[in-house]
Amino acid sequence: MFFVIAFIAFIAAVVLLVVYSVQMKKTQNRYLGKDAVSKIAGDAAENARNRETFITCDYCGTKFDTREHDICPHCGGAYDNDSEWLNRNAVNRKKMEAEIESGINSNKRLVKKLNANRAYKVHRLLAFVITCFVLCVAFVVIALVSMNSKKYKSDKIPDYYQLADYTFTDPLICDNEYLHAEFGNIYFETSDYTDGPSTRYMIEVRLTNKTNKTESIDIDICSFNTEASANYFAEDVAAGKEVVRCINSYSLKGEDLKEIKEMVIYEISAYDDDYHLLFENNDFTAFKTTSTAAESELTIPDDILYENNGIFISGSVDPESYASLEIFNTTDMNFSVDVQSFIVDNESESCYESLIIPAYCHGTMDIYRTEKYTDVQEIMVSLFFECENAASASFTTDYITLNPES
Repeated sequence: MFFVIAFIAFIAAVVLLVVYSVQMKKTQNRYLGKDAVSKIAGDAAENARNRETFITCDYCGTKFDTREHDICPHCGGAYDNDSEWLNRNAVNRKKMEAEIESGINSNKRLVKKLNANRAYKVHRLLAFVITCFVLCVAFVVIALVSMNSKKYKSDKIPDYYQLADYTFTDPLICDNEYLHAEFGNIYFETSDYTDGPSTRYMIEVRLTNKTNKTESIDIDICSFNTEASANYFAEDVAAGKEVVRCINSYSLKGEDLKEIKEMVIYEISAYDDDYHLLFENNDFTAFKTTSTAAESELTIPDDILYENNGIFISGSVDPESYASLEIFNTTDMNFSVDVQSFIVDNESESCYESLIIPAYCHGTMDIYRTEKYTDVQEIMVSLFFECENAASASFTTDYITLNPES
């Protein structure tokens, strides 16, 4: 009996990994394959063709549509070298290239998110298979019985975590026809390290599925206090069930970061069993607490390498490890930051690092590579800042030069 259960668990794990690999490949081909890129380029070309197409003949002054005439219909004059025609083509070409690049980048972010969600589900399923195997061997069925309960299921808070004496001012995350979500208690534990104290948090999230299908809930957190910190929370909630789960934060270091003053969610979404989107809210939402701790200040260092309208960037290189960019957003706008170009000793290298940095926050982008930076003489990085509030505020930096420490 033991070997039968072990064999079934092994087969289930293999099937899950195969299905996950196939789904990742399909997603990649669907959004970044040849057909997808061709469609993006085709749409951009069509948009370019539909822009202003009338020009004025340099010879007779007749205004005509270049989509219908290869030469002037009145005098027969050619317009191949017409300045108006050439300038318009140049502008349309730049717009078309920008649309293609924007479409591909958008699809890359979508593929990254879809694969991350699938990877999380596969990990959960693998853990479930292993758990079932252990339960069957040990004849433990209590967990299966409790699944039929309508009461709240809750993550167990470790004994060494303490209940914070403050909470969220407005704990409601969302309340619609699909889902009710709100924050609960805040727990913390503090440890002292050689580089200073560090505090880690567990934040309760109460989720109520209002539908008759299982929901997959995703919550993306981008900052604690003034520190950009990516926390991805995902949970499957059965139809009509209520659960309490915990968001585990990364360690917040420093005396002034022992309490959470503010936390920013930049996206919450829900999908059904077939991964159809039920709802999505990608407005940056700040959740303040009743903490009386001092406000964290955003301090700009002196060694700034780049500045643009309230965005400040400094950087350094650890030859044995990574290149690091410190980004300070002193504006009231939210940005998504991606590496546009990464050049090491005049050789372009692939780099897919990204960072969400909300208003009045500081974030760190660490760039790793296969080889160390030990023998590198010069590193140049260009970043694309996509503004989530106004597209006109988006920009691409000049090349930022980093020199490895000697």
